[in-house]
Amino acid sequence: MKKIILVFSSVIIALVMSEAILRISGNLYYKSWMRKESSWVKREKQELTRLPQKQEISPKDKALIRILCLGDSWTFGYGASPGYSYPAKLQVILDKESPDKYKVYNCGIPGCTSTTLLRYFPKFMEKYEPNIVIILVGLNDMGNILPCEVILMANWPKRYYFRVKNAILDLRICKLTKLGIDRLRQKIKFSNRYKSDTVKNIKSESVEYFDRAHELWEAGKNNLAKDYYEKAIDIDPNNELAYIGLAYIYSSEDQYSETLDLITELMRINPYTSAREELYRLLFLMYQRPNSPSNKINSLVKKIPSDESFKNPGMAFVLSQNIIAKNLEYNLEKMTPLIKSKKAIMILQLYAYPFLINRVLRSVSENHNIFLVDNEKIFECFKDSTSYYYHNNHPNENGYQLIAKNVYQILDKIYK
Repeated sequence: MKKIILVFSSVIIALVMSEAILRISGNLYYKSWMRKESSWVKREKQELTRLPQKQEISPKDKALIRILCLGDSWTFGYGASPGYSYPAKLQVILDKESPDKYKVYNCGIPGCTSTTLLRYFPKFMEKYEPNIVIILVGLNDMGNILPCEVILMANWPKRYYFRVKNAILDLRICKLTKLGIDRLRQKIKFSNRYKSDTVKNIKSESVEYFDRAHELWEAGKNNLAKDYYEKAIDIDPNNELAYIGLAYIYSSEDQYSETLDLITELMRINPYTSAREELYRLLFLMYQRPNSPSNKINSLVKKIPSDESFKNPGMAFVLSQNIIAKNLEYNLEKMTPLIKSKKAIMILQLYAYPFLINRVLRSVSENHNIFLVDNEKIFECFKDSTSYYYHNNHPNENGYQLIAKNVYQILDKIYK
């Protein structure tokens, strides 16, 4: 019995010492890495601090009705040429209808969340002293939920289960063991994948078809792109990017069953695909669409494995809706009093694509009697809505032009 206790104690002591050594060495490495990266971090912070200074307000602007456009890449104008964002096109429309009356400021920040916007909001208000504030934000909130926030939203049995599970998985020994097993599995399964010359030629031909398919997809020619993606897969069933490209097309056409079949097949071929982050993003976009098979998506997304290059917040993906809604509503409600105190008019916009986040934005608009630009409803009227979108669900120049017209209609009602 004493020997058993001695062996057990020795194992425990060895594990504790190993954990301590791993944590100390990890902290030393982290501090070393942070010193090297500190200059880059400092530059980034300085750039963010300068954001409100990118557009100057002149004395002449004081006599105009100043419109401040805030939000993410949809406001910034991602996917369109410079000068074709919706604020830029709105300025053109206003100048044509009412010359020398309005000044539009585009303060869109790509990747911006409602929390980021709230942080910079007082600076924007102080600098531009706007008469109208137009906000389109919330989409990036969907991808920025922390595991700790998810745990707080769970009921009490799950909450303690998650805490215990996370505490165990956070042990460096567990992480190191899992990393070693993952690496070994990948090496065994895929080390001899493209070694022979014949297989290399097949891969090369498949890549050519994939490149052509991608070009057609970006040009909006989905049917032709679909044919080329399928040829790429027929030639090389291991062409992972071709599966992703084809899945995006099926998803854009609301063919969810075909999309999930492709994703399932890709994960069967290589669950550790380098395109896991893109795969997660695709499932994320599908999850937000009306009538999508959310249960199947939830089940599938939790099966995407994690490693040092990709962290899959599967449980956050499943439980994040209430957290996102509360967080977005809280941030917008924090902005509202400041806008009213400056005697400015607040306008919210819905995303043109039917994202679930639109429900939250609509609810905030109704609860606080805020003007709403319903881009989703207007875009639904077009049978060929694909001509208004860039390939990654951002508007193209036609789409931004239409959003600008939608905003103008609200402004026209306000000032009539």
